[in-house]
Amino acid sequence: MAREYNFAIFEDDAYHDLRFSGEKLPTIYELDGGEHTFYFGTFSKIIAPGMRVGWIVGQPSMIARLGVLKVDGGSPFATHIAYEYAKDGVLEARILELRALYKHRRDVIIGELNERMPEGVTWTVPDGGFFVWLELPESVDATRILPKARERGVEFLPGVANFFDGRGKNNIRLSFSYVNDEESARGIAVISELIQEELRG
Repeated sequence: MAREYNFAIFEDDAYHDLRFSGEKLPTIYELDGGEHTFYFGTFSKIIAPGMRVGWIVGQPSMIARLGVLKVDGGSPFATHIAYEYAKDGVLEARILELRALYKHRRDVIIGELNERMPEGVTWTVPDGGFFVWLELPESVDATRILPKARERGVEFLPGVANFFDGRGKNNIRLSFSYVNDEESARGIAVISELIQEELRG
């Protein structure tokens, strides 16, 4: 469609380097040959969350036209940090550590879901990134149980925040990027209890 109608695709691939299982998938940029695609990457997921330094890959003439949209010069300090990480294999070693860490955290949260979730709840098993997507029975509204979870120190993103048309009430997005094993177990236990309460009515 991009070729037929001559529009650009903006591919935001923040989690590309954090794929820890499954088959390596090609980017849209690779499939397109870079003709109609801008590929965006970031250091914020592989160095530090506050590292607001990224990059664009695309045709030089197209990138030059995007340059007029940049309103500030960025952070020279953050750029130097990114450079130090990117040279001499330091960044590659860090990425390998992060993949192992996030795979472990993914496996822990999936194990807890397998052990604790009531019948009728399903979830994804991601090959990378930070998130697990839950689908609850139709009668369970994630937005209704969120305040109760927060009272018990547990946070999640209700599915409705991921849609523009009101869908997702019975979905939950769980992040496993910042939680240790104990926090993960406790969080899943709380969410499971709340779902079961909803199911009992």
